[in-house]
Amino acid sequence: MAARLKITDELIISCTYEAAMDTPGVSSFDKDIRIDREKRGTSVNVFVNVAYGSRIPEVAWDLQENIKHRVQDVAGIEIEKINITVQGVE
Repeated sequence: MAARLKITDELIISCTYEAAMDTPGVSSFDKDIRIDREKRGTSVNVFVNVAYGSRIPEVAWDLQENIKHRVQDVAGIEIEKINITVQGVE
């Protein structure tokens, strides 16, 4: 019988936090990162503030890519959706 590994929401949140900290243009973010698990897959909802002068679409794209790669590298799972909400500019 194969062993099953359960990936916790806390691990996904930790990966998301690290990815946000490493993404240029993200000045701050709401630590209320939301994870939704559905039959179709897992989605991550992140709420950020972007640094003044940064190109918002590029920052959001880079953050999505960083989260996707970080979670895949650490947890070995793919994220179905990554929703970035820009709450403001700082």
